[in-house]
Amino acid sequence: LDVGKDFQAAAEWMRRAAEQDHAESQAVLATMYFKGQGVEQDEAKAAEWMQAAAENGVPDAMHNLGGFFFNGIGVQQDVREAAQWFGKAAEAGHREAQEMLISIQKGAKPAAEAPPMGVAALGIGADVNGGLNGGHGGADK
Repeated sequence: LDVGKDFQAAAEWMRRAAEQDHAESQAVLATMYFKGQGVEQDEAKAAEWMQAAAENGVPDAMHNLGGFFFNGIGVQQDVREAAQWFGKAAEAGHREAQEMLISIQKGAKPAAEAPPMGVAALGIGADVNGGLNGGHGGADK
């Protein structure tokens, strides 16, 4: 059965589950908004859904939300708020969040021209990508 890569349908199903407070779906939908997969790219909506997932206890979402605040992606840049979310993710055992927290404590600042720090390439989206393209991952639209 070849259903192809229907990111629009995937986004609709993720939205339905996310609205029912399904934390992993909230995180995946956030990633889809961040990358513009199946929906128009919208960093503010990405941040809203990432925060919902983080508040529902998803460590990757906590880490990514920390990255959003650190870099000012979809939210006003706030290094203190970023550190709080990195701290929550670190407490949950998230290694990259632990590293970002240490970097912030050592005085790391967002760089204007660098790739976003602390967003881990939004690896949460790998779940939806893998499911839509035969388990090979990737960020195809």
